[in-house]
Amino acid sequence: MGWPELSARMDPDNPLSASDYHQTPHIDQMASDGVVFTNGYTSGPIRSPGRAGIMTGQNPAQVNVTYLRQAAFTSHSNFKNYFTGRPLVAPQPSNTLPNETTIAQVVKQANSQYQTGFFGKYDWWPRADQTGFDEHSILYFQDFNPEDPGKVNAITDDSIAFIEDKAAAGQPFFITVAHEVVKLNKATTESLEAWEGTTPGERHYDTTYAATHTDLDNSVGAIMDKLAELEIDDNTYVIFTSDHGAGTGVPGTVTANLPLYGGKGSLYEGGIRVPFIVKGPNVASGVYSDAPVIGTDIFATAYAMAGGVEPLGNKIEGANLLGVLATGSLPSNEKISRSNAENGELFFHYPNYGTTLDAGPATPASAVIDDGYKLISIYGENGEDNSFRLFNLSETLEENFESGSPLNLASAMPQKVAELDQKLTVWLESQDASLPYDVRDPVSIEWSAEHRMTEPTTVGVTADKDAWRSVTNVDSRERESWLWTVSSSPRQEATNAFQQGLPDVAAVFDDQTRAFRRYFHAGDDDGGRVIDSDHSATFEMWVRVDELTGEQVLFEAGTDGQGLSITLGDADNDGQGDDLRFRILSDVGEALTSTVELDRFANPTRDFVHIVGVVDDTSDRGIELFVNGVSRGYVAAGGASPLDWDTYDYAGLGGESHTNSLGASGGAGDLPFSGGNLKGQIASFSFHNFDLSAEQVLASYSSALDPVHQGVASVSGDARRLLSRPASLASGDAETGDQLWVIEERADTLDESLAVDRLADSGAAGLLAAGTAYTSYLLHFDPLGSSAPDETVFGSVTFVGDILGVIFNSDSLATTDTIVGSAGLFEEGDRSLNLFGQDGFGIGTDGKTLSFLLSAGGDDLVQLRVITTATLSGDFNGDGAVDAADFTVWRDGLGVDFSESDYDVWVNNFGRTLASQAPASLQVPEPSAIATVAVALLALRGRRSRVSLGRVA
Repeated sequence: MGWPELSARMDPDNPLSASDYHQTPHIDQMASDGVVFTNGYTSGPIRSPGRAGIMTGQNPAQVNVTYLRQAAFTSHSNFKNYFTGRPLVAPQPSNTLPNETTIAQVVKQANSQYQTGFFGKYDWWPRADQTGFDEHSILYFQDFNPEDPGKVNAITDDSIAFIEDKAAAGQPFFITVAHEVVKLNKATTESLEAWEGTTPGERHYDTTYAATHTDLDNSVGAIMDKLAELEIDDNTYVIFTSDHGAGTGVPGTVTANLPLYGGKGSLYEGGIRVPFIVKGPNVASGVYSDAPVIGTDIFATAYAMAGGVEPLGNKIEGANLLGVLATGSLPSNEKISRSNAENGELFFHYPNYGTTLDAGPATPASAVIDDGYKLISIYGENGEDNSFRLFNLSETLEENFESGSPLNLASAMPQKVAELDQKLTVWLESQDASLPYDVRDPVSIEWSAEHRMTEPTTVGVTADKDAWRSVTNVDSRERESWLWTVSSSPRQEATNAFQQGLPDVAAVFDDQTRAFRRYFHAGDDDGGRVIDSDHSATFEMWVRVDELTGEQVLFEAGTDGQGLSITLGDADNDGQGDDLRFRILSDVGEALTSTVELDRFANPTRDFVHIVGVVDDTSDRGIELFVNGVSRGYVAAGGASPLDWDTYDYAGLGGESHTNSLGASGGAGDLPFSGGNLKGQIASFSFHNFDLSAEQVLASYSSALDPVHQGVASVSGDARRLLSRPASLASGDAETGDQLWVIEERADTLDESLAVDRLADSGAAGLLAAGTAYTSYLLHFDPLGSSAPDETVFGSVTFVGDILGVIFNSDSLATTDTIVGSAGLFEEGDRSLNLFGQDGFGIGTDGKTLSFLLSAGGDDLVQLRVITTATLSGDFNGDGAVDAADFTVWRDGLGVDFSESDYDVWVNNFGRTLASQAPASLQVPEPSAIATVAVALLALRGRRSRVSLGRVA
C-alpha cells in the first residue's frame, strides 16, 4: 500500500498525502486516536525485505533478504528474470530465517504469558508455528474465491476468533494480521457494488482498487470494534503499516504515488515511504510526528510494549518508539538512536534489478536518509563507478532518477555526498551486506580451516552459525559461504603439516561430513542475454586422505547433466583408490576427463597434497589437472562451443551437496568416482573465476612451502641458491647448465627411521632415527640437453643445520622422494651420483659444509639429497631464532638471495626459536621498531581480507 492511499492525510500540511478517491474511515479514526508518523518507512521496497524487517528487527541486508525470497530457488522465474543476464549479479536472497529470533518469540521473552497469533500471508519458512506463533492461519491466495477474493473476510474472522478466545481466558496476546487484498486488486462483491457509479479522483480512479481499500478498512474496523466490545481497546496497542509502497508504472497497475516519486521496487520515496500509525495506552492522540521511523522499529517497540526491559543486542537495529509515542515528538536536538545508526539515520539496501518503472530502470542501489537529506547510491554497471542522487526531503518530496535533474543536488553538494556515502559504506560493512558484483571481474575466494565458524564478520554481526566463511571478503555472503549439511559440521584437528603456509588446523571429513553451497559463478550467457561467455575457472584444495581405498568425492558442482567434479577411485583396477579424476560436462554435452595417479610422487595419506583443476575456456581450451604444482594431465576441448559447466545448481565439498546430485556424472566417457564421500582433512579450498596459468599454480603451491633457499647459509663455486621453486625435478624439466641448484625440500620430523646412503658421523650407510627433526635439501645438476662433452661443477654448500646424512643412489632417492621430498614430479630414471674417477663429495669439519665435484652429460641428471638438523623458517641469519636481525638480512638480500614472499615467512614465525618452536607471542624479545611492526602485521593478517576487484580487458 502506498503512502497517499488512505483518506486520512499522512502529512497534515500536504493535501496530496491523502487519496482523492479512496475512503478508509476506520483507519482514519485510528489515526485520529493515535500518532501518525509523517516520515514512516518500510525496511525494503518489496514484500520479503519489508516483512523481514518487521519479523526480525534487523535490516534486510543483515539477514540477507533483500529481494523476494522465492528467488532463493534458481528455477523460479524471479531468479531467471533478475539474477542472470544483467550487468551486475544481485545477491541471491535467503528463503528462511532459521537462526533469527522472530517478533513473536521476542514478545514471549518479554512476558512468557503472551499468546501469539499470525493470520494472513506468512512470507517465511519455517512455518509460523515453528517461529514463535502459538496459533496461525496461513492463507494461500491462489485459491480464488469470488465471494472473498483477497481472503480478507477469512483473515478477519480468524483474527477476531483468536482475540475473543484470549480475552475470555484473560491472556495477553500479540497478533499479526497480514492482508494482501490491496495488492491483489480483487475486492468483495459488496464493496464493488458500493463503488459503482462513484466519481473517480485524478490520482486514484479505479473502482476495484478503491473497493479493496474498503475491504481492508472494514477489516481494521471489525477488529477495532471487537477490541471495544471486549473492553480491552484502552489496553491494546495497534500498529498499522505496509511492507512497501504502491506499485506504479507497471502495466496493469491502477494507482499513483503522487506526491511521491517511484513506487514498489525502488528506493525512491514511492517505494519505501508508507503509512505508519500507532494507537494505544499512553500513546498521544491525534498527533502527527515528523520523527523518522522504520519497520524494524516495530520489533523493539513490541518487545517494550510487552514489558521487555533487557537490551536486545547489537543485531537488533529497530528502536523502541514508546518514548516518541507518548508525545509524538523528541526532546530538542535528540534523535532516535539505533544500533549502527546512532544519529537517527535510516538505511536501505536494495542491490537488485526489477521491472522498469516510470521512475526509470530498477537497478541495484543503496540509500541513507539523514537529517532531511537522502542519498541514493546506484551501483555502477560495466565497470563504471557508482552514481549518486542527493535530495533534500525537508524542502520537497519530489525526486527524479535523471542525474542531471535540478532536484539532484549531488553535483552542487559534493561534501554532503561524501559525508553520506561514508556513512552508507560504514553501515553496509556493519551489516555484512552482500553487494552486487560483475561476474566478468576476476575474483579469488579462499576458505581456510582456521576460519571455520569462529570469527565475527563485522562489529555486532556474528558469522552464520552453520557457515564456513571465506578469509577473502568479496562483499557477497553467498559467494563466501559453505554450509554444513544437518548434523555434519566437521571438527577441527591440528594439521602438523610440514607446509608452513598451511593453516594450523584442518576440517575433518569422516565420510558423513560434507558441505554445500550455492552455485559457483564463472560465466553468464543464459537466456539469450550474454554477459560473460567465458566459463574459465580454477578450483584448488589442500587435502589429506585417511586411506586410498574405495571411492571418494572431494568436490563437485552441478548435476549429472552439467557441472564438474574432482573425485578419487581405482581407474586402473590395481585395487588402490589412488586415481584422481577431474571431469567437466558442458551444457551441450561435451565431456572432458583427466585422470592421474595421486600418490605417484606424494603420500596423500600422510601429507597434505595440493590439487588444482583448471578449466580454460579461452586460449588453450580444455581442462588441466595439477598435483603439487605440476601439470599431470591436460585434455583439449573438441568443439567450438563454450565449456559452459557452471549451471545454477548446488556444489558439494567432501561429498555430494545436500541435493545428492553429483556434478558431471552423466554424459559420455569416464564418469566421476561416486561410491563414497571424503575421509580425510581439508586445510583450505579456493575458487578463481578464471584459469590459473601453470606458473600461477606453481606459485600457489610454493607459497605454502618454506622458501626454496631456507637454511642455506652460503654457497661457493658453481652452487646456486634459488629464489623460486622448480615445478618438476625430472630430467630436462629444470636444466641447470653449468650450475648446481640447492633446493630446500621440507622441514619436518621423521615418522619412522630413514635409510641414508652415508651418515655424516660414520661415513657409512645407516638409519636416521624416527622422531628426528630435520630439513631436507636436493642438490640438482642437470646440464643442458645439447651439452657435450660432460659438464663439470664444483664448489660447496654451507647449511645452517648440521649435516646428518646424504642420499645419492637412484633407488634411495626414489624411495625418499615421497618421504622427505616436496616437488610435484621427480625423475624416475637413473640420477645416481657417479663416484668413480674424480667425482665425489665431502663433509667439512664444521659438520655443515658439503663440498662437491660432479660431472654429467647433456642427457644425464645427478641429484643428492642432504639431510640436516632442523632449521627454522624465517631464520635468515641461521642463529636459531627469528627476530629483528633476520629482517636486516632479508632487506639487504632482497632481489639477490631473498624474495618478497620471504617477508611473509619471517612475519609468520617472528619470535620462534629452534629450542622451543613456541608461538611468537611467547618468544617476542624486547620490542624494537621492527618488532612492533611485525606484531602489528600478525594481527592484521589474522583478519578477513578485502580484495579490490579490477576489470580484465
